[in-house]
Amino acid sequence: MHKVIDGGGGVWGDSPMTPHPDLKKSDAKLMVSYILSLKK
Repeated sequence: MHKVIDGGGGVWGDSPMTPHPDLKKSDAKLMVSYILSLKK
């Protein structure tokens, strides 16, 4: 969740994750939960 808000690289491949500093932690958690649910 912190990588979504702070951004960074190396976790999702060579492309860096763009930071989303205005995103609330609760919204980031919801977004990550949704993305992980797509794997099923």
